[in-house]
Amino acid sequence: MRIARNLDVGSAPTRDVNSGPGTGLRTPVAQHPHLDGEALSILRGGSEVVSLDEHRSAISEQALNSRAASLLTACGISAFNELRCENPDWTPTFERRTFNRLDLCNANLRGAKFHYVTFEGVNLFAARLDGAHFEGCAINNLSAASADLRGAHFANTNFFNCTFSLSDLSGARFEGVRLSGTMNFAEADLRGVQGLEPAQLTHAVLHQVKLDPPMAEAVMRSLWATWQDALRTA
Repeated sequence: MRIARNLDVGSAPTRDVNSGPGTGLRTPVAQHPHLDGEALSILRGGSEVVSLDEHRSAISEQALNSRAASLLTACGISAFNELRCENPDWTPTFERRTFNRLDLCNANLRGAKFHYVTFEGVNLFAARLDGAHFEGCAINNLSAASADLRGAHFANTNFFNCTFSLSDLSGARFEGVRLSGTMNFAEADLRGVQGLEPAQLTHAVLHQVKLDPPMAEAVMRSLWATWQDALRTA
């Protein structure tokens, strides 16, 4: 099973190790006492594809998959450019985690599940997340330009100041979502989207957005009603 490619470790994250008052010693994550062999094999992979087949006899597939998913957010690595989860039998699941200013450009996380995850300033440029499921998430200041989100499912999720320009959201489902701040859907494909109300898009950037004709007409009617209300209260 190959789980990752081109992990951008940069300078290895460190932790404080105080052997005495005021020593301020620093230890790289690669020497972290709580990371075992499987964890270190991932962190030391650098730009190479990491193969974990050799560990299957020592650790169950389920436990190995859980370990790999946990490492993505627990080890303090700042970027996962071109991250790959290539086991076709494994759908990565992230629960109650925070992605803070992570760079996931070109990531391939098709069908991933995000349960009660907070995204803050995450870059998903050209990422593949088609069929992904987001439940109870808070997505703030997200940049998902040119991302593939076809058929993604967003349930009880709040968006704030997010960019989906040139993204493919066709067939995506939105249930109980809230859009606030500046939402940019310029040149995005929103055809076949379910659950978004026209009023939710009246304050969004919709330049050359692709919408089904009925939805486009409903959005225009909602925009016209909003303008009329603004004129009456001016």
